[in-house]
Amino acid sequence: MPTLELNIDRLERLVGKKLDMKELEYDLQWISLDLEDTNEEERTIKVEYNPNRPDFSSPEGIARALRGYYEIELGIPTFELTTGEIILKVDPSVKEVRPYIVCGVVRNVDLDEDEVATLMTIQEHLHWAVGRDRKKVAIGVHDLDKVSPPYRYTAVKPDSVSFTPLHGDGYPMNLEEILLLHEKGIEYAKILEGKEVYPIIFDNNDEVLSFPPVINGELTTVTDETKNLFLDLTGTDFQAVNLALNILSTTLADMGAEIETVTVQYEGGKNIVTPNFNPKKWEVKTDYINSVCGLKLTEEEMIKCFQKVRLNANKSKKKGTLEIWVPSYRGDIMHPVDFTEECAMGYGYVNLPLTIHDGGMGEYHPIQDFSNKIRKIMIGAGYLEAVNFILSNSEKQFNYMNQEKDEKNLVQILNPVSKEFDTTRVTLLPNIMDTIR
Repeated sequence: MPTLELNIDRLERLVGKKLDMKELEYDLQWISLDLEDTNEEERTIKVEYNPNRPDFSSPEGIARALRGYYEIELGIPTFELTTGEIILKVDPSVKEVRPYIVCGVVRNVDLDEDEVATLMTIQEHLHWAVGRDRKKVAIGVHDLDKVSPPYRYTAVKPDSVSFTPLHGDGYPMNLEEILLLHEKGIEYAKILEGKEVYPIIFDNNDEVLSFPPVINGELTTVTDETKNLFLDLTGTDFQAVNLALNILSTTLADMGAEIETVTVQYEGGKNIVTPNFNPKKWEVKTDYINSVCGLKLTEEEMIKCFQKVRLNANKSKKKGTLEIWVPSYRGDIMHPVDFTEECAMGYGYVNLPLTIHDGGMGEYHPIQDFSNKIRKIMIGAGYLEAVNFILSNSEKQFNYMNQEKDEKNLVQILNPVSKEFDTTRVTLLPNIMDTIR
């Protein structure tokens, strides 16, 4: 589970409220954070957050939640988003390597030492929690003023492009050499293993910004003098790269920076403008939420609960239904049941009524009960039941049955313990025949 150290003085500035350490230790648990450690002398608290809440990967994200908990601000936070003119063109060659990219521009950056550390931490946490160690999402942060738009995201042969990588020895290397010799190249070469071409981002002068998901170019190194940033997020899952961009962008917005959109042009004239802070709308029945939470809240009370956890909610035209909007930096809301948790959090877990449930006796599931009856009938008719393993092997599945190998439906085990069990079964008959034998 990822952890984050919070400086209380800085958190007070972000929340806009004087915070008592003991009270804060108590309050943090009610917004889904676990307390790891406290240091009263240095006024720091170390917390652990669930990976399904990557927006908690920065003090800014946690402060957002606390402002709702303390009712300083209710509902979805507002972030100003300026429409930019920068364009990034996506070449079709990246389709089979790393097909998705989203971008953003951050202007008038003025980061102090703590905020620079936060920026590094949030990248590290997003690479782990959302990016699956850069395989699914990789983040690049660049000094915008050192390169010239429009940008180009394409794929090239490993030995066809050379540039000076960040944290290298100061001399140009081609992509193949980076994977063999550079520290980050060695660490992340596995992601590009077996690929004939590698993804790369150029500017208008063919200068290299980044070799995702491995390393940025030294040219765009961010320093304490950097005032404008260019963000690139590449990956294999569009929803994941978009979520990571929104989390990173809103965090920088909370630091006082101005966020500007970038137009990403895909083949076929498909343009995507990112970041996009538009919330997602859901409709949820109030009876469902009350029944799961064990409450009898009115629609007005329920709306207040959602506002406290930084969601927007209104009465729907449909009777007994709420319209709920989820902010763009939240990726953990996937089903109506998730809103029961949000409502309970806004209501206060400590305020939920205590109930004692009847014990009851265990019994078969109706399907299992029906299966047992059928089983007895079949045995009574003289049949034998064969309970075989789901795992099998390709020789038994195809050669013994005089069948051609079905590559389409065959699922092979990567590191089988035994040759006897190196695939999943494709059909039941081979294992049944093996039982008879």
